[in-house]
Amino acid sequence: MTDTDLPTFTGWPADGPAFLAELADDNTRAFWTENVHRYRSALLEPTRALAAALTDEFGPPRVFRPHIDRRYRPNADPYRIDTGITVAGPGGTPYAAVLSVQGLTVQVGYQVFDPGQLRRYRQAVDGPAGEALEEVLGALRRDDLVPGDVPALTGRPRGYPADHPRLVLLRLRGLYVDRAWPAGEWLGTAEPLERVATAWRAARPLADWLDAHVGPRDEPAGVARRPSAASADDRSEAG
Repeated sequence: MTDTDLPTFTGWPADGPAFLAELADDNTRAFWTENVHRYRSALLEPTRALAAALTDEFGPPRVFRPHIDRRYRPNADPYRIDTGITVAGPGGTPYAAVLSVQGLTVQVGYQVFDPGQLRRYRQAVDGPAGEALEEVLGALRRDDLVPGDVPALTGRPRGYPADHPRLVLLRLRGLYVDRAWPAGEWLGTAEPLERVATAWRAARPLADWLDAHVGPRDEPAGVARRPSAASADDRSEAG
């Protein structure tokens, strides 16, 4: 495929969010089979175009597959009620963008560290790199990129004093920032592309910090999300 063959992102048609809302009310195989053509035209094709538009700068994102893997969540509904993309940065840190009925959300970072990542994260936060992280997070807040909810200890990690100046950060078991915009007619334009790209660029200092001090996962595991970065269900698309 040449550059001229690549799809152009012009937004998600209004039927995209409408389809997700209807799917949330009727998350069944029967509804999916009857309406899969709507998913492909109003969600999958535009999301593939968004991924293609971001590839040169961020690498090739993967489109979320619509089916939930119920081997790990047997009581879950069979289909996702959102769609989106995820891509790993040079050091493994995930970048994500998620479309739902509520709107568009971007995220950069890990919602849950694996044990090796958590150990490296706390070691970094305990030292001078922790001061740098505070500066990074402060700058990102000024760009409306705020830390998302992650699992955290209520006390203090073993081996760290109760009066540690960065105890709040040490308690975290993951770290990511996100930004969300409510749904509106703008989703049907090219504006989401610019918002995603701008937010991902702005969050790059956090990704750089995570790449340098936390690194990629030591064990194969997805990042749990709502609507955060890639989970095991997010690793590829379904046509």
